[in-house]
Amino acid sequence: MNILKKLKNKRTIYFTLFGVFSAIFVFSAIFLVDYFIESAKQKGRYNELSDNKSQIQEIIDNAPTTPDGSLDPNEDYPFDLESPILPEYQDAYAQNDDLVGWIRIDGTVIDYPVMQHLEEKDYYLERNFDEEYSKHGCIYVREQCNVFEPTTSDNIVIYGHYKQDGSMFHDLHGYYRESFWKEHPVIEFDTIYEHHTYQILSVFKVNVNDKNFFRYHTFNDFDTAEDFDEYISTIQNMSFYDTGVDAEYGDKLITLSTCEYTLSNGRLVVVAKQVS
Repeated sequence: MNILKKLKNKRTIYFTLFGVFSAIFVFSAIFLVDYFIESAKQKGRYNELSDNKSQIQEIIDNAPTTPDGSLDPNEDYPFDLESPILPEYQDAYAQNDDLVGWIRIDGTVIDYPVMQHLEEKDYYLERNFDEEYSKHGCIYVREQCNVFEPTTSDNIVIYGHYKQDGSMFHDLHGYYRESFWKEHPVIEFDTIYEHHTYQILSVFKVNVNDKNFFRYHTFNDFDTAEDFDEYISTIQNMSFYDTGVDAEYGDKLITLSTCEYTLSNGRLVVVAKQVS
């Protein structure tokens, strides 16, 4: 009887464990399927926006111009020549007026609209371009920053997720390597009104769990040259490598921030200065 009882207990344990592991497997499979469906959906949506931008740019590049170099106003265009918004961003802005610009790093997958919602902190952390729930979120600007002239912040902080599917700010992790920086030293960050190019001057990481961590995201404006110089000196000393790029008071900066996984709650930070 004891043997039969032991066998029965073993079978009970076996089937219990089998049921638990089966449930875990099914849950994981559903999670992965949902993740990849969401990933494909978001990639498709961003490709649609990027393709539209490229098509408008192609029209501009091939359009007839007047003697002063501006587009011929007598032509029929799929955008408004009178609008202050750049033609390639008018359609996306019409779809969501939280659009403040576009970020692109040549040779990477980073080619995305940049959003900003001023009323709610981290509004686009888990919302997509269409303001629907999405773990992918959007690339977005910290709400305390001013993107547009004449009150542009000295340092515009831009957040984005590191996604395992290779999207969003995933490729920023390439900047751990100096060789990657040498191949991709420039960031294009347009506002919806102006084209701008930035040169990377520092790449570093911080641990947010450290109560004394360098609060890089709060340095949006500098009251004095001394404050600015101290900030630049700090991030250059923290940088993984010397880029040879310097900045002086009055230069405009952008800071790209994404998750970093060699630390318990890390952030990878890329700072660049405007050069055009």
